[in-house]
Amino acid sequence: PQPPPQPAAQQEQHQVPPHIPISTNIQILSWGWLRHSMSSIT
Repeated sequence: PQPPPQPAAQQEQHQVPPHIPISTNIQILSWGWLRHSMSSIT
């Protein structure tokens, strides 16, 4: 028989979406800053 689902694990997933890791958010911020700096230089 399969073990019952753990509500604690579900709560953790709700706090942090699995499809939006923190590293991706940092990459977006750094990429936006990079584009802004490059556009200001040209």
